[in-house]
Amino acid sequence: MDIKLGQERLEAYFRTFNASDEAGHLACFHPEAAFFGSGSGSCKGVVAIRGVYQAAKQSLDLLEMHPLETYGVHPELAVRVEFRGRKKQFPAVLVFRFDEAGAILRLSILYDLRKTVTEPF
Repeated sequence: MDIKLGQERLEAYFRTFNASDEAGHLACFHPEAAFFGSGSGSCKGVVAIRGVYQAAKQSLDLLEMHPLETYGVHPELAVRVEFRGRKKQFPAVLVFRFDEAGAILRLSILYDLRKTVTEPF
């Protein structure tokens, strides 16, 4: 995959999440993408990933994800992020695997909820 395309896709992932653009966010994923979250478990396919997205936005009240550092080389990247919500903030590491067209094939979101805080860190 072209590194520029990969960077554009990564930026689109964060931009659409932060803008609460559900359709745009889900368009970042391959239709059969696999997802794993430390708190949510695993699922496969954009329909299931939509449920994870909606839970993050509504139930967990997560408003934004801010990338802090990126590691690796396309097609696999890890990004250290900070999740921010109205009441919660916590660090996480997102591990992406992209296909040749730049769609997300696999995403793992790893975090320790014991580190979830209500004040900025």
